[in-house]
Amino acid sequence: MSPSRPGLLVCSRLVSLEARERELEEHINAIEADIADLKLAWDEVEHTKIKNFDNGRMIKVQADDLRNKLPRMKAKQELARTTQANIESEWSKLVQQFIGLFV
Repeated sequence: MSPSRPGLLVCSRLVSLEARERELEEHINAIEADIADLKLAWDEVEHTKIKNFDNGRMIKVQADDLRNKLPRMKAKQELARTTQANIESEWSKLVQQFIGLFV
């Protein structure tokens, strides 16, 4: 074995390890970029979830308010129907009286 042979092996091994190190660093950088992208997506999902929860809470409050108003609104509707029926009855009587004046 020549004296330069072990040096060549060590040098060759060093070059090989340096190339492997570069590959691993690129791989780590790609993984870190993926993690950053996933974190952004996760934050967006969290923001959307909070926004939807708040919207749902507001809709529930509105629905509860409408549900509480329902009996009063039904009573008003019934009163309006009764008033309309009374007005129609009175108009009918007035029309009959008016027609009676000309007959």
